[in-house]
Amino acid sequence: NGKDSTFSIFDSFREGGEQGPPKIGFGYGLKNGQKVNVYTQQDPCPYQVVLVGPKSSQGQYEYVIMSNWAKYPVIGMVRDLDLYASKYRKEMEQELRKEGYLNILTNMLGGSLRFVDWRTCRNSQVTTGNIVGNILNGLLFG
Repeated sequence: NGKDSTFSIFDSFREGGEQGPPKIGFGYGLKNGQKVNVYTQQDPCPYQVVLVGPKSSQGQYEYVIMSNWAKYPVIGMVRDLDLYASKYRKEMEQELRKEGYLNILTNMLGGSLRFVDWRTCRNSQVTTGNIVGNILNGLLFG
């Protein structure tokens, strides 16, 4: 019908933070009309895209915010952290508060938002050998 679609996810990331060991993950997504759900092997709960920023001149969103049915955790991906902080952060936080994603519980669990600059992750030596070694380590030693 033109409004539904699926997509696959291949994700490389660092476990536990930007200095953590490199990992790979797989998942998939379902788009039904305007609703998008993302499923990853690391988390059995699907994440839903709950807020998107404006599109850049290249037609890509400046930021995407995802969460699950419990509205915790809230995960944001920002294209340019400096631009986001100066132009979009205040408006986005107000919208998340209005929709219940930032609330008393999230404040008790460590504050409203935490920002990490993943350029250090992207620029570090993530090699096939590192990833295979981590997979074998996980299989052999848990």
